[in-house]
Amino acid sequence: MSEKVYVDALSEGDLVQSTFLVLDKAIRPSRTGELYLRLTLADRSGRIEGRAWTDPEALGARLEVDDFVALRGEVTRYGDALQLDVADLDRLADDAVDLADYFPTSRWETATLWAQLRDLLSEHVESEQIRAFLDALFEDEETARQFRTAPAAMSNHHAYLGGLIEHVLSMCGVALRLAEHYDAYYPGLINRDLLLAGVVLHDFAKVWELSYRRAFDYSTQGRLVGHIPMGAEHVGRVAARAKSPISDDLQMHLKHLVLSHHGELEYGSPIKPMTPEALLLHQIDMIDSRMNMLSAERGETTSAAAPESWTDFRRRLGGRILFRGANSAGWEVETPTTAQDLIGPGIARGPSPNTGQNLNLFGDEP
Repeated sequence: MSEKVYVDALSEGDLVQSTFLVLDKAIRPSRTGELYLRLTLADRSGRIEGRAWTDPEALGARLEVDDFVALRGEVTRYGDALQLDVADLDRLADDAVDLADYFPTSRWETATLWAQLRDLLSEHVESEQIRAFLDALFEDEETARQFRTAPAAMSNHHAYLGGLIEHVLSMCGVALRLAEHYDAYYPGLINRDLLLAGVVLHDFAKVWELSYRRAFDYSTQGRLVGHIPMGAEHVGRVAARAKSPISDDLQMHLKHLVLSHHGELEYGSPIKPMTPEALLLHQIDMIDSRMNMLSAERGETTSAAAPESWTDFRRRLGGRILFRGANSAGWEVETPTTAQDLIGPGIARGPSPNTGQNLNLFGDEP
């Protein structure tokens, strides 16, 4: 098979040999009664409908929904949409493809994000009980792998593989800065260790709520229970296997952080935040999720030559959003950013105790 060709690069008349994920398949009759195989094909860049007119039933028997396929075909146009006329196809084994080709993925290497998160918690969490709890939380390697892989949401924010750990690490950076700020203004108000534990825990059960091996969806337990109750339940299980005792009081505070982090009953939290750490956790979650959403919107909306760029109405963001454009050139001072500056969500460059390597996501020398 030749190099992967992505959906968003297809043009009418292209002869295609590439691989795709099958999201849907059906045998349908045309207006003349002729049967054809209709497929919904996808990769990380988008979707396209595929149609096979020759031996549709035989071709359809070669694959199932959620299979990866290698196919040959031609890009045609039907109405306003492109489609693939499929000449031949074969099912591929999972290990024959790179999942990053088919699903949106964090721009950061998840192994590096993982090392950064462990370093941050190791450096800044001082409470022996909370350290013991976090060690127990990550002691199961399969769960830790899922935590590194899972998206943070279905669609709203960090909705890509590695999105959950990216979201948590970014929130940890904000939490450290805010805890330091408010400790100077109101000493003793915020318990930094508890706040960091809440950041790590708040969406932890997304690893079970969401299904992300193929197209993103909710699991059965995700639909019937949800990540907030599952996360609160998990606190007790983790505490029971910790190597040193975790007090009932700490467990109660950790459960409250999970149960209240959505902030309002109508947003899914069974209880509102009632501690300083819970109130701050909710706001940090809102800030980080909205900044991620705005970054995605900016990428889809802005043009450097445009005087300004408005999004369409976005319910989650409360309306339309304006992004600066050429009109701002007279007063806005831009700070040049190079790949050397982009080392991850909020973590300073330096050797990692967990890897012994410099944390440089782009592979350049620090």
